[in-house]
Amino acid sequence: MKYSPEDFSRAMRVSRIGGVAYGNFTADGETLLVKDIDLYVKAFVEHGHYAEVVTNLTVTKVVL
Repeated sequence: MKYSPEDFSRAMRVSRIGGVAYGNFTADGETLLVKDIDLYVKAFVEHGHYAEVVTNLTVTKVVL
């Protein structure tokens, strides 16, 4: 990712973007395998935004 979860969190402040947002998290391939995706989603919803995570439910031995 180009920006860290902390940078993303600062950018997604309600006061900065003008209100609550709805965000869709989708990736090339399996979304849940993107490094730190949980931290990006958490940073987003902690500001009161709504998040949708699109996944194809790839099963791996790694627990995120």
